[in-house]
Amino acid sequence: MTNTKPIEVRNPRTGKYDYVIIPPPPRLLVQQCKRTRRAQVYWQELGIEGRIEALQQWKETILSERDRLTEALVNDTGRLSTSVLEIDSFLSSIDRWCKLAPELLQESAKNTAIPFIALQQASVPYPLVGVISPWNFPLLLSTIDTIPALLAGCAAIVKPSEIAPRFVAPLVTALNAVPKLRDVLTFVEGAGETGAALIENVDLVCFTGSVATGRKVAQAAAKQFIPTFLELGGKDPAIVLESANLDLATSAILWGSVVNAGQSCLSIERIYVAESIFEKFYHLLIAKAHRLELAYPTLESGEIGPIIAERQAAIISDHLLDAVEKGAVIH
Repeated sequence: MTNTKPIEVRNPRTGKYDYVIIPPPPRLLVQQCKRTRRAQVYWQELGIEGRIEALQQWKETILSERDRLTEALVNDTGRLSTSVLEIDSFLSSIDRWCKLAPELLQESAKNTAIPFIALQQASVPYPLVGVISPWNFPLLLSTIDTIPALLAGCAAIVKPSEIAPRFVAPLVTALNAVPKLRDVLTFVEGAGETGAALIENVDLVCFTGSVATGRKVAQAAAKQFIPTFLELGGKDPAIVLESANLDLATSAILWGSVVNAGQSCLSIERIYVAESIFEKFYHLLIAKAHRLELAYPTLESGEIGPIIAERQAAIISDHLLDAVEKGAVIH
């Protein structure tokens, strides 16, 4: 059974639980999936130009909801400048995929080594794509797979993280102003149980998150005999060679390590430096790091926002204690 009890959402700046989402009952989730899948037939027949037009209309309506969208992201993540960057990246991704889609989806034919046989290639969309997204970039990562899927002619149902769901309300307000798109794009709120139920009712699943949860998603998708696309956590290294511009390298690596308080799947977590330049690199990096401030008590007080997920703060603390016990020095 899917949990349909209200889920309280925590504001990471205040520590208060000041927002509530209600997961859909299992029967309602099934109905939402069926309704969205039925609408996909018309969406596919609309053709690529019609789908581009609908997405561009959505983009225009999102601009009118931008202030509400920013406020929602700030309340869920506790950071301002990264939220502004996230919205800009999301809007530009709509333009980028709309520009790329016609060529990517173009049908093609080519001859083979056998004179009287030719190959014809055509794209056939999966009717309903399920997207399960994380909390670190709530808006961007809930749409990074959704937008190309929609342009390809698929319908999509998105289950964002229950830790940072507030962006859904202003995004859906904008979506409701575009009837053609509204029918083939659905957002559902809930935790892991809702995500698990979603996998049972879609034709393909895209998941961004941890390796542990990704493994569960892959197993559930395999049971349904549907394809799955997984974008999971990594241990991203930076390598600095003797020929590097150290001023540029230290600034880039520092930014890549601490932007969004390091809460990114591609944040830099290890740095390997050529021995001959290590001392100079290290002192320059530490000096720049010391100039950064916490974005507290106000959003504009500094560059480093809070840890969004409370449980993640405990994991980071354990990592630091473990490192120090094994000889690491914190500068």
